[in-house]
Amino acid sequence: MKILIKGMEKDPKHRLRKSPKGQDFLLVTLVFENLSANDALLSPDQEMRLIPEGVSTPLPPDNYYFDTRIDSNGRTEGSLLFIVPQQASRFTLRFGKKTLPPVKVMLAF
Repeated sequence: MKILIKGMEKDPKHRLRKSPKGQDFLLVTLVFENLSANDALLSPDQEMRLIPEGVSTPLPPDNYYFDTRIDSNGRTEGSLLFIVPQQASRFTLRFGKKTLPPVKVMLAF
């Protein structure tokens, strides 16, 4: 599985929703490419976590916007949405459990 981070946005509003007081939405745009000959099933709730700098508990996605089934040699593109502390500017995005390889990616504004 190949994972490409295309970008990220941090904002107190997302699709008509307002973030909780003291927090913002972090939208991470990415592409998953299935390099294997077998279909893959992604499980964002189990395999993707965000760790804001200074926070010890990994955060699950609040939502995600991509197909979780990827055909063999196929790809899917979309976004992960997290709710993060407003002052946070550095993050570790962690992948891995069953389908995805264990990888940590540093993100910063």
